[in-house]
Amino acid sequence: VHRLRTARPRGTWFASGQAGNARPPGRWCWLAAVVRIPGDRVPLAMQAIPPGSPEVDLMLSCLRVDAARPADTPAAVAERIRQLLAAGIDGRLLLEAAEWQRVTPLVWNVLSVVAPGELAGNGAAEFEAAVRDNALRNIYLTRRLLRLALLFADHGLELLAYKGPALAVQAYGQASLRQFSDLDILVRQYAVQPARALLLAEGCRQVWPAASLTPSQ
Repeated sequence: VHRLRTARPRGTWFASGQAGNARPPGRWCWLAAVVRIPGDRVPLAMQAIPPGSPEVDLMLSCLRVDAARPADTPAAVAERIRQLLAAGIDGRLLLEAAEWQRVTPLVWNVLSVVAPGELAGNGAAEFEAAVRDNALRNIYLTRRLLRLALLFADHGLELLAYKGPALAVQAYGQASLRQFSDLDILVRQYAVQPARALLLAEGCRQVWPAASLTPSQ
């Protein structure tokens, strides 16, 4: 259990394995489970990349594309992407900028459709490896989220998925196109303690706050 705060979300909530739009009264609380995966890539250290560099220009050009439909990239944007690649791009700097902004899979998804194979040589293999690692991590985290949803439903607790894979699917149509490193869930305020107990039983470790919360807290 990483963080805790009250919230008033909108959306669909899960209760006993069923979803609905009408919510019973009571505030929601935010719990974040940080899942550490052995062998996770170490993020690149951010260098000072000039805002007007071709790598930043290429990244921003890719982000102007609908990531869920890169095949529909406007002709002018696609041409700009190809021109930047033809002029010479430092693939490692591009990856560094994308990792810093947490948009690596979005950029790669566009490049692989608009200009397949044109990001060659320096940094291309690292870029593809980063995208692959992110996809595998997201699959794992999505499976953990589904397991938690079923577990909470079995215990009669409502769970609302917040950010993470839920937002990725809603925004892009697939979980692999967003970068996230933890699972954020919302539970009813009165269910914080039983939810905490379930998370601890699932192997989570409470890191903040260090001490257990009292019922009044």
